[in-house]
Amino acid sequence: MDKVVKFTLFGIVLLVLILFMTTYTVRYDQYSIVTTFGKVSKTSQVHDQGLHWKLPAPIQQVRRFDRRLRVLETRLEDHQTRDKQQITVQAYLAWRISDPVRYFQSFSGRRALKQAEDTLNSRMKTAMGTVSEYELRELLAPHNARSKLDELEANVLQRVRTSGSEGKSLQEEIGVEVLAVGITRIILPQNTTTKVFERMRAVRTRLAEEKRGEGYATKDKIISAADSDAGRILAFANRLAAEISSKGELEAKQWIALMAEDEQLAVYNRAIQALRDMVSKQVTLVVSKRDYPFNLLSPTAIEDLGNARGIPVPSNVPAPAELGKKNADKDSKEDK
Repeated sequence: MDKVVKFTLFGIVLLVLILFMTTYTVRYDQYSIVTTFGKVSKTSQVHDQGLHWKLPAPIQQVRRFDRRLRVLETRLEDHQTRDKQQITVQAYLAWRISDPVRYFQSFSGRRALKQAEDTLNSRMKTAMGTVSEYELRELLAPHNARSKLDELEANVLQRVRTSGSEGKSLQEEIGVEVLAVGITRIILPQNTTTKVFERMRAVRTRLAEEKRGEGYATKDKIISAADSDAGRILAFANRLAAEISSKGELEAKQWIALMAEDEQLAVYNRAIQALRDMVSKQVTLVVSKRDYPFNLLSPTAIEDLGNARGIPVPSNVPAPAELGKKNADKDSKEDK
């Protein structure tokens, strides 16, 4: 019985050891290759995650590589632009392993990642020579002009991708895919900064003068239009005033001629109009009934008119006796 248990335990341990030596796992963020006596081929590459089989070491060994995106930031490097301006540029490069077999053949050992970054840094430094094809004002364009930084980054990216030896691309040579290149900083030396500020000041001054000139031109147009409108309005007002004055003078002459035919009637009408104006204002007046024209409000005003007691009597106003006779005749007719 003891022999059976020992044999079973030995079999289990041996099976676990065999499984450990002949299986391996690959995570979702990894590439893996299986080397046979240290050599690899295209068939050695494994992309699928999960559990896989292999021959036990030292016949076959597994090498794993990170397939995630990496970012390499370059050091500050001095470059000269096309217009002979010195600038200091720092850039970054986004890359990842795309062909683990090529990558393993190009870089090996524990310093494989450092070797790959050094290679990319060297290719990036060479490609950054593209800065010499641009002027400083194109890279640091004013607010109303389009900068060519995007174009510079695209050209650097293309040069890095095609920087392999013997006409090969970088991906074909070392199994690395470069996805993006960007400029993080552009630092200007002191003398270049002074020149840039002077150029920017000149541009701003010119723009300010242009805007100021446009403002003065607009002001002159507004003033000219206002003067023209004011002249037309004033001429129209003067013409209308002259017409009204002429019409008023004509009507006044007609009334003066009419009133001149009977001056007493004119005075009488003026007195009645004055009384009408004062009464219409709803005011309380304390006056003497003897004062002209308030004596016209007296109950004996008709008799006063007939007797001509200091009141101008119009020639076409009937005498009180005649007025009384007419009223009596009217009453007798109504009685009949």
